[in-house]
Amino acid sequence: MKILSDENLLQAYRDAIDLALDPHFIYLLRSEISRRKLEPAYPSMHDFMPSDNGKLDE
Repeated sequence: MKILSDENLLQAYRDAIDLALDPHFIYLLRSEISRRKLEPAYPSMHDFMPSDNGKLDE
């Protein structure tokens, strides 16, 4: 993920949501966005966080 530019990371996140890709992948992208302290204009990380039982909330 480190070689991906901020702009490309945000675009990949938007595309992943638009294409309804695997929530685990979206969570991975959103985690990196948060780590970089970027602000996407899409749903919050909470929408794709694993629940207490280890499954993703959908």
